[in-house]
Amino acid sequence: MAGIGFALRKLLVRHEISSILAGFVLSAVVAAGPWILTSIGLLIVGFFGVSAFPDLGLYLRFRSLVTFLFALSLILISPIQIPLTRFLADQFYSRNYRVVRSLFVTSTLLGAGLCLPVGIAGLYFLRLTLPETL
Repeated sequence: MAGIGFALRKLLVRHEISSILAGFVLSAVVAAGPWILTSIGLLIVGFFGVSAFPDLGLYLRFRSLVTFLFALSLILISPIQIPLTRFLADQFYSRNYRVVRSLFVTSTLLGAGLCLPVGIAGLYFLRLTLPETL
């Protein structure tokens, strides 16, 4: 994040409309990167998933499940991901690479600790069939 901030300052120091616009677009893409990638993933699943299902009702159920699972995972993981990304970027900037492995393991365990109970509760309350759960 620190390196991105420096790049944005270089863009904004010229005081030209194009550089200011480029700075705003770049900061928006960096801030919304996971959301943009999720939307692209959902578009790909929606586009290529239609031909995989013989029944439109099954396809709509699958697409709804995938959409809600993506949304729920982003909502649950964002409070961990945003500060962790900031901290990791600061560690990279100061060339302290020793923390990467421990941060990865810690964030994976925290994410699993948040998402597994919600997933198990969802399986119980939604009463999905076995193929839908796999």
